[in-house]
Amino acid sequence: MPGHMITCPYCFKQFDDSKVHFRMETVDPDEEAFAPRTDEKYEEFWEPFGGTTELFSPSRDRAGDVSPWLRPVYDPMDPSKKEVFGGSARYLVGDDIVIGVKDRHDAVTERRVCPACHNPLPGRYGRYPVKFISLIGISGAGKTVYLSQLCKFMAARMGAYNIAVMPTSAYAYEYMTTNRVAANALLPQPTPPEIFQQPLCFDFHFRDSTGQPHSQTFVFYDIAGENLQFAEGRADIAESARRFGPFIRHSDAIIMLIDPMQFSGDDDHEDAVTALTVIDSMFDRERLRHLPLAVCISQADGKPQLPDGTIDKYAPTFCSDIIHVPALPEMRVNEGMGERFSVTDYNELRDRIDAFVRSMAYDVPLHTTLSMTYGCYNYFMIESIGVDLVEQEGEGGFSFMVPSATPRPKRIIEPILWILSKLPIGRGDMRPILEVRGFINEPGDWTCQFCGRPHIRATEDFCPNCRLNRFGQWRCPSCGVLNSGASEWCATKGCKTDRFGNRKKMFGVF
Repeated sequence: MPGHMITCPYCFKQFDDSKVHFRMETVDPDEEAFAPRTDEKYEEFWEPFGGTTELFSPSRDRAGDVSPWLRPVYDPMDPSKKEVFGGSARYLVGDDIVIGVKDRHDAVTERRVCPACHNPLPGRYGRYPVKFISLIGISGAGKTVYLSQLCKFMAARMGAYNIAVMPTSAYAYEYMTTNRVAANALLPQPTPPEIFQQPLCFDFHFRDSTGQPHSQTFVFYDIAGENLQFAEGRADIAESARRFGPFIRHSDAIIMLIDPMQFSGDDDHEDAVTALTVIDSMFDRERLRHLPLAVCISQADGKPQLPDGTIDKYAPTFCSDIIHVPALPEMRVNEGMGERFSVTDYNELRDRIDAFVRSMAYDVPLHTTLSMTYGCYNYFMIESIGVDLVEQEGEGGFSFMVPSATPRPKRIIEPILWILSKLPIGRGDMRPILEVRGFINEPGDWTCQFCGRPHIRATEDFCPNCRLNRFGQWRCPSCGVLNSGASEWCATKGCKTDRFGNRKKMFGVF
């Protein structure tokens, strides 16, 4: 049997792929073993979120209108269920991973579920290393629109960077259809904060600088920023933050969408700083220091979206203050040397955002909170629609804003590209997934005042050139003791090591 370790994208339990359970393809009310039933493990997981959001399409379901979560679930390895599978389990293996099993009626089921929570494992999830990314933002910040546009455009946009993106199941297409962003159509309604949406899973296929192929699965979560609050009248986090906390804690990176109105000082809008403080409480400090955090100002071309899905046409926009032009510019494509990510173009916009956020440090202490708490973050501006919004009359005199033409999203994958430049290929290979030519400016960069090396990352405590930190100290490579830059050799008795790892002997260095 194959031996892939799978991490459930719902409950995060780990198990071998041969331990998966299956929802039966055969459903028959007249046959006890195959009769529809309530799944206690499944219900227990979804109860805190107000019920399941798993999508269901009868046209693709062999059992007609039976909801997938009501299908009986069995463990093929359970000896007491042998009759369900006609004796020994007859597994199907594909891509070196268990993908299906036959029941006693010879019906093949590929409906794999986690043995712990009985949630579906999409497609052939588990055959590649997995990265979890949480998308955070208050209702109205545009998360649903952004995710829908990612589902629609990510494969094409990432292809320009030699990364093939494929959804692991039909759910990404269903999500895009359910939350359609189109000309003259009402924009998708924001997801209620208490609802947990099914994660969106994509397989990324790419080659490293030597031409070696690699694959990883990326799982995206939609987390409402309103859940990341403190309990009223208490110093601990709110119950909603505890419910959604596991998805944050298991994240390999975070994308935070900020509604431009959050810079207005309006008390009706939740501030981003509180969410950052709650996230801080979920991680140990060292992991948080290296966790990539993409801070994205959304709706960069248009007016902020209201909680009812309409657009506040009277609200001010701060984007022109940041980029000094009426609309968000497209990133230029650099075709030279096979390089398509324009570092210069990105840095030009990022530096303006950085200056704007720093100027708001006292009114909206976002910069201060990030610089003091997070070591690996950067700023982005995105536009998920990219065309003018026009007013359209609805029933009962209700009016709403709709895209005036086919949407043209701008810079929506830049946060993901930056994250890929931070995350390692994995399985012992610490090279970044995406190697970018040039240097992407980041807010925490520092310059060594002793040797002059610029662009040292905030997560690097010591200059790669001279091995000194910002205070002129060096750490002994042998014993770990901090030493003054004026000391040539480690002060620890008997250590006899310099800052470059050279060892001292009586008549020289060896």
